[in-house]
Amino acid sequence: MPVYTPLIVDTTDSKDRYASPYCNLLCTVEQAELFSLTDLPSHDQFLEILQRLITRSPKKLILHLKRIYFCYRLNLSDQLFAALYDFFFILQNKGTAIKRRMYSGCKSHLSSEHNQQLKLYFTKNKTPPFNRFCILVEGMIGTNNLVKKSQINNESVQDVLTIAYDYIEYSQLELAKQVLTDSLLEQPENKEIHATLLELYRSTRDKSAFNTMYAKLQLQNHPMQQAWDDTRLFFNKLDDEG
Repeated sequence: MPVYTPLIVDTTDSKDRYASPYCNLLCTVEQAELFSLTDLPSHDQFLEILQRLITRSPKKLILHLKRIYFCYRLNLSDQLFAALYDFFFILQNKGTAIKRRMYSGCKSHLSSEHNQQLKLYFTKNKTPPFNRFCILVEGMIGTNNLVKKSQINNESVQDVLTIAYDYIEYSQLELAKQVLTDSLLEQPENKEIHATLLELYRSTRDKSAFNTMYAKLQLQNHPMQQAWDDTRLFFNKLDDEG
């Protein structure tokens, strides 16, 4: 029986002492200027940056590893499971050894439910259900692979996201929001556009634009209501803190 050495080893005393290791992670990413941050990013902001970069370059495995490590360090069980899920999705039916090693290194910070789901994935090839923190999964089709993305309107979605990311790179954030909102009203079923727009609202603290879009989406049948409700709570918490 093979023995897998954990890739992730936590040797620090405090999980809140993130500035040095996490900023080093951020500084090694060439697209870190996506956000104009005047101060050290918060935990949520840092994770949003990593997720946005992964959305832009999903096959860049180093970004997945940074996201997994980040979630592990902060003991974010649901987010860690999602980071592993997206990593496995990109590898598809390849990289079994590294999948097992990553799971072995992370399992102590996963919930018992997530551990059971991933054990079934490895032992019986049973696809686990993804959660709301997954960013690369739009739909599941029965397969021997972990998951297969739905191809419906995929090209048009990627065009929209490419345009939006180009605007973001040049700090034209309002134009990026407009492109995403227009597209989302036409394709309310697309989770990737929802996630990208919500990340942009949160990172820019644009509660007014969020509320306007939130009201419009109440008239639509879409699969991301929970994510929008969570962002609404995020803004309400900011108001309470202010």
